[in-house]
Amino acid sequence: LVIPIAALVGIALVRLAEAGQSVVQSQGTLKHAVLSQEAAALSEHLQVERALATLLLTSPPHRQQRLEGQYEGQWKLTDKRIEAYETARQELGTLSGDTTEVLERVADSLAELDRLRDAVTDRNKVTLSSAIFRYRIMIADLLAYRESLSNLAGETEAADLARASAAISSYGEY
Repeated sequence: LVIPIAALVGIALVRLAEAGQSVVQSQGTLKHAVLSQEAAALSEHLQVERALATLLLTSPPHRQQRLEGQYEGQWKLTDKRIEAYETARQELGTLSGDTTEVLERVADSLAELDRLRDAVTDRNKVTLSSAIFRYRIMIADLLAYRESLSNLAGETEAADLARASAAISSYGEY
């Protein structure tokens, strides 16, 4: 009688451990989904900011003051998205692999964003192609993170959804 009960308790403990691992994995996937959403919103704001930077760098002098105000106004909106993105990123904690490299590149690019903005508003410190390229790199890295989630998703349906979401974002950029 003791052996069957011990076997049942052992099986229950194994099932409980498996369920616990599933919960932990699901929480990690949810945190990635939240960060992916923030990355999408941030990339959209960076696209708008890039468009305004392009207009500012190519506009005649009589339009520059108004465009500079619009460009700086977009900074504030983008900065709010950056804060939300960074909060979601901190929730993930430490990671490993390709995802970490992409997120580190995003962090490095975002750290340099203020310098890029200053160079754009000064207009003599950056060329149009350089400004566009630097924005493009930030956006591409955010999209690369979203695309990498299909590898983390686990289930085929979730992976397909992650791929589709990343493809829609990429379509808007390219």
